[in-house]
Amino acid sequence: EIRGNPQRLDLTATRRLHARAQSAGRPVFLLRQAAAPEPTAAPVDMAGITTRPNNTQGDAKAPVTVIEYSDFQCEFCASFVRDTKPQLEASYIKTGKVYFVYRDYPLAIHPGAKQAAAAANCAADQAGFWPMHDRLYNGAVEGEWAGGDAADRSVFLGYAQELKLNMDTFQSCLDATSANEKRIQTDVAAGDRHFIIGTPTFLLNGNVVRGAHSYRVWQSLIDDRLAKLGK
Repeated sequence: EIRGNPQRLDLTATRRLHARAQSAGRPVFLLRQAAAPEPTAAPVDMAGITTRPNNTQGDAKAPVTVIEYSDFQCEFCASFVRDTKPQLEASYIKTGKVYFVYRDYPLAIHPGAKQAAAAANCAADQAGFWPMHDRLYNGAVEGEWAGGDAADRSVFLGYAQELKLNMDTFQSCLDATSANEKRIQTDVAAGDRHFIIGTPTFLLNGNVVRGAHSYRVWQSLIDDRLAKLGK
């Protein structure tokens, strides 16, 4: 999904954005043009990826790093989580081949996304980010939350209880609006530097991959990088 008003992001603006990315050493791949040759990926500076290790999976020394910029109210993000991510975990993350990093990129068109991101980050403080991550996406698909209001807050407190988090700690964190905003905006600012314009968007060893693609597409992309690295 595109940040802001999709109708305003015309082809000229998109090409200009891609040109900026390439000039910065971060080439952009449009996967609908998968037959096009790909330049060598620029390595990601691991020190600049995240300051929240509980929002990551796998070995930080893995040969391939995938950074996801996502929105808990984005249906395409939910599709990736449901249809593709479990296979990536089994084949690449748990086997030490991929280091996976989640970063927040809540879109203004989704009123509940920012509060959901706060709930996930508060769960992360208790080492519960990934169970909350999955619960939030499932809940969004089922229509259990959406408005970013007090009703959503109650739903997220219920999720925390389901996951057996410390409720006093979680509630205090969820209500710390300023601290939550700072964490989320840190990710958003990084996304803007990486030329993120919608969700889900991924950095694959420094290259931008836009959209929720199938496992077969990801398998091809990751295996290609592993082969080039001799892994």
